[in-house]
Amino acid sequence: MGITAILFMPWTTWKNDEFDWGCQPFQYFAAEVRYANNAHTPAEKPALLKKLVSECHDRGIHVNLGGVFNHVSYSFPYEELYLRVEDCPYTAGPFGGSFPGLQDLDFNNPCTQELIGDVCHYWMDTFGIDGIRFDNTVNCHLAGDIRGLPELLAGSRPRPDG
Repeated sequence: MGITAILFMPWTTWKNDEFDWGCQPFQYFAAEVRYANNAHTPAEKPALLKKLVSECHDRGIHVNLGGVFNHVSYSFPYEELYLRVEDCPYTAGPFGGSFPGLQDLDFNNPCTQELIGDVCHYWMDTFGIDGIRFDNTVNCHLAGDIRGLPELLAGSRPRPDG
Protein backbone atom coordinates (compact mmCIF):
# COMPACT_ATOMS: atom_id res chain seq x y z
CA MET A 1 0.00 0.00 0.00
CA GLY A 2 1.32 3.43 -0.95
CA ILE A 3 1.73 6.58 1.03
CA THR A 4 -1.10 9.08 0.80
CA ALA A 5 -0.20 12.70 0.16
CA ILE A 6 -3.13 14.96 0.94
CA LEU A 7 -2.89 18.21 -0.93
CA PHE A 8 -4.89 20.51 1.31
CA MET A 9 -4.68 23.32 -1.18
CA PRO A 10 -7.37 23.22 -3.85
CA TRP A 11 -5.96 23.25 -7.37
CA THR A 12 -8.92 25.02 -8.91
CA THR A 13 -8.36 28.61 -9.92
CA TRP A 14 -9.43 31.66 -7.95
CA LYS A 15 -10.11 35.20 -9.14
CA ASN A 16 -8.12 37.25 -6.62
CA ASP A 17 -4.70 38.56 -7.60
CA GLU A 18 -3.70 37.99 -3.98
CA PHE A 19 -3.03 34.52 -2.65
CA ASP A 20 -6.18 33.15 -0.98
CA TRP A 21 -5.31 29.46 -0.39
CA GLY A 22 -7.87 28.41 -3.00
CA CYS A 23 -10.81 28.92 -0.66
CA GLN A 24 -12.66 31.31 -2.97
CA PRO A 25 -13.25 29.08 -6.01
CA PHE A 26 -13.82 30.79 -9.33
CA GLN A 27 -13.31 28.12 -11.99
CA TYR A 28 -13.66 24.48 -10.94
CA PHE A 29 -12.32 23.03 -14.20
CA ALA A 30 -9.12 25.10 -14.41
CA ALA A 31 -5.89 24.69 -12.45
CA GLU A 32 -4.68 27.73 -10.56
CA VAL A 33 -1.98 29.40 -12.66
CA ARG A 34 0.35 29.80 -9.68
CA TYR A 35 0.73 26.02 -9.38
CA ALA A 36 2.17 25.58 -12.87
CA ASN A 37 3.74 28.96 -13.49
CA ASN A 38 6.78 27.52 -15.31
CA ALA A 39 4.62 26.43 -18.24
CA HIS A 40 5.04 28.54 -21.34
CA THR A 41 1.56 27.99 -22.76
CA PRO A 42 -1.82 27.29 -21.17
CA ALA A 43 -1.86 23.84 -22.79
CA GLU A 44 1.28 22.88 -20.86
CA LYS A 45 -0.32 23.41 -17.44
CA PRO A 46 -2.57 20.31 -17.49
CA ALA A 47 0.36 18.25 -18.79
CA LEU A 48 2.50 19.39 -15.85
CA LEU A 49 -0.22 18.41 -13.36
CA LYS A 50 -0.66 15.02 -15.00
CA LYS A 51 3.09 14.51 -14.84
CA LEU A 52 3.16 15.45 -11.15
CA VAL A 53 0.42 12.95 -10.30
CA SER A 54 2.09 10.27 -12.43
CA GLU A 55 5.46 10.87 -10.75
CA CYS A 56 3.80 10.56 -7.33
CA HIS A 57 2.11 7.31 -8.36
CA ASP A 58 5.44 5.97 -9.68
CA ARG A 59 6.81 6.48 -6.17
CA GLY A 60 3.84 4.83 -4.44
CA ILE A 61 2.29 8.13 -3.36
CA HIS A 62 -1.47 8.54 -3.61
CA VAL A 63 -2.69 12.05 -4.41
CA ASN A 64 -5.85 13.51 -2.88
CA LEU A 65 -7.03 16.92 -3.99
CA GLY A 66 -8.48 19.52 -1.63
CA GLY A 67 -11.93 20.58 -2.81
CA VAL A 68 -13.90 23.64 -1.75
CA PHE A 69 -17.42 22.84 -2.88
CA ASN A 70 -19.64 24.49 -0.31
CA HIS A 71 -19.11 28.07 -1.51
CA VAL A 72 -17.72 30.12 -4.40
CA SER A 73 -16.32 33.57 -5.06
CA TYR A 74 -18.69 36.44 -5.82
CA SER A 75 -16.98 36.42 -9.23
CA PHE A 76 -18.30 32.87 -9.92
CA PRO A 77 -18.91 33.04 -13.69
CA TYR A 78 -21.63 30.40 -13.96
CA GLU A 79 -24.20 32.97 -12.86
CA GLU A 80 -23.49 34.86 -16.10
CA LEU A 81 -25.12 32.01 -18.02
CA TYR A 82 -28.51 33.20 -16.76
CA LEU A 83 -30.44 36.32 -17.74
CA ARG A 84 -31.05 37.00 -14.05
CA VAL A 85 -28.37 36.12 -11.48
CA GLU A 86 -31.02 34.94 -9.04
CA ASP A 87 -32.02 32.22 -11.55
CA CYS A 88 -28.63 30.53 -11.26
CA PRO A 89 -29.37 27.10 -9.71
CA TYR A 90 -25.89 26.76 -8.23
CA THR A 91 -26.08 29.78 -5.93
CA ALA A 92 -29.84 30.13 -5.32
CA GLY A 93 -29.42 29.83 -1.55
CA PRO A 94 -27.39 28.19 1.19
CA PHE A 95 -27.97 24.51 1.88
CA GLY A 96 -26.57 23.36 5.21
CA GLY A 97 -25.12 26.65 6.37
CA SER A 98 -23.47 29.74 5.06
CA PHE A 99 -19.92 30.98 4.79
CA PRO A 100 -19.70 34.75 5.42
CA GLY A 101 -18.26 36.79 2.57
CA LEU A 102 -18.76 34.14 -0.11
CA GLN A 103 -21.66 32.72 -2.12
CA ASP A 104 -22.92 29.41 -0.83
CA LEU A 105 -23.71 26.60 -3.23
CA ASP A 106 -27.27 25.32 -3.21
CA PHE A 107 -27.33 21.55 -2.81
CA ASN A 108 -31.14 21.68 -2.81
CA ASN A 109 -30.80 21.91 -6.58
CA PRO A 110 -29.77 18.75 -8.49
CA CYS A 111 -27.75 20.96 -10.88
CA THR A 112 -25.33 21.71 -8.05
CA GLN A 113 -24.94 18.03 -7.21
CA GLU A 114 -24.27 17.28 -10.88
CA LEU A 115 -21.78 20.15 -11.24
CA ILE A 116 -19.73 19.15 -8.19
CA GLY A 117 -19.88 15.47 -9.16
CA ASP A 118 -18.60 16.39 -12.63
CA VAL A 119 -15.81 18.47 -11.09
CA CYS A 120 -14.71 15.56 -8.88
CA HIS A 121 -14.74 13.13 -11.80
CA TYR A 122 -12.90 15.60 -14.03
CA TRP A 123 -9.97 15.80 -11.62
CA MET A 124 -9.96 12.07 -10.84
CA ASP A 125 -10.46 10.86 -14.42
CA THR A 126 -8.35 13.41 -16.28
CA PHE A 127 -5.43 13.79 -13.89
CA GLY A 128 -5.51 10.46 -12.04
CA ILE A 129 -6.22 12.07 -8.65
CA ASP A 130 -6.93 9.27 -6.15
CA GLY A 131 -9.53 11.11 -4.07
CA ILE A 132 -11.00 14.42 -2.94
CA ARG A 133 -10.77 16.00 0.52
CA PHE A 134 -13.94 18.04 1.00
CA ASP A 135 -13.51 21.34 2.83
CA ASN A 136 -16.08 22.77 5.28
CA THR A 137 -18.46 19.84 4.92
CA VAL A 138 -20.88 21.24 7.51
CA ASN A 139 -22.33 23.49 4.79
CA CYS A 140 -22.87 20.50 2.46
CA HIS A 141 -24.84 18.37 4.92
CA LEU A 142 -28.21 18.36 6.65
CA ALA A 143 -28.82 15.61 9.21
CA GLY A 144 -31.21 13.00 7.81
CA ASP A 145 -31.09 14.46 4.27
CA ILE A 146 -29.30 12.46 1.57
CA ARG A 147 -28.91 15.53 -0.65
CA GLY A 148 -25.67 17.40 -0.30
CA LEU A 149 -22.64 15.54 0.90
CA PRO A 150 -24.07 11.98 1.32
CA GLU A 151 -25.46 11.90 -2.23
CA LEU A 152 -22.39 13.57 -3.66
CA LEU A 153 -19.96 11.19 -1.98
CA ALA A 154 -21.93 8.15 -3.10
CA GLY A 155 -21.25 9.09 -6.74
CA SER A 156 -17.74 10.54 -6.43
CA ARG A 157 -15.55 7.47 -6.58
CA PRO A 158 -12.97 7.22 -9.38
CA ARG A 159 -14.48 5.57 -12.43
CA PRO A 160 -12.82 2.28 -13.43
CA ASP A 161 -12.55 3.47 -17.05
CA GLY A 162 -11.27 6.96 -16.06
